[in-house]
Amino acid sequence: MTSLATIPAFAALDARTLVALERESSPIRYAAGAVIRPAAGPAGPVILLLRGTIVTAYPAASGGQFWAGRWDGPSIVDKPAVLGGPALSGALLATTAVTGRALPTVPFLRLLDDEPRVRRHVLGKLAADALALQQRMADAVTLPAVARVARSLLAEGAWRGSQEDLGRALGLSRVTVNRALARLAAESAIRLTPGGVDVTNQARLSTFTT
Repeated sequence: MTSLATIPAFAALDARTLVALERESSPIRYAAGAVIRPAAGPAGPVILLLRGTIVTAYPAASGGQFWAGRWDGPSIVDKPAVLGGPALSGALLATTAVTGRALPTVPFLRLLDDEPRVRRHVLGKLAADALALQQRMADAVTLPAVARVARSLLAEGAWRGSQEDLGRALGLSRVTVNRALARLAAESAIRLTPGGVDVTNQARLSTFTT
């Protein structure tokens, strides 16, 4: 059994197929903060993320970044860029140290053709991610900052990372996120920690989501 078996989309693959995928892919390592793919660059090989976190980043009007997508290993990274052909996409950034494998596009597409279970998993994840992004965009134009932060924390159960990174994920400034978190902490809905944010009272937090 190879490390690729830990990726949910590959969980049902037999050992022979997994070994073949490992042979067709090459190991990758990136340090935290590394640019894996520049903005509007070609999709390149499919990143099979084993450990770490990768985001897709777009420039924000404020001069910062908006993180439109995020992947925690083990997972397949940025499938829309791979399947969408030459369409423009954001930069891929490693927010933590990353290890994984790079699989050329052709064998990945062949895998989708040959393995219905992988294809269903990938299509289901694409649909779920698209719906989640639609909801985030709707929240951005209809909800105040406190509600957006509260909804995100309820959905995730916690946040591991800086307040600035949380702002990037939500399209908010660090100052705005800091104020929202301070209010939620004062209401005993969350607890701020050195590593991020813990939800301490889901019922109380849910009252701030509208």
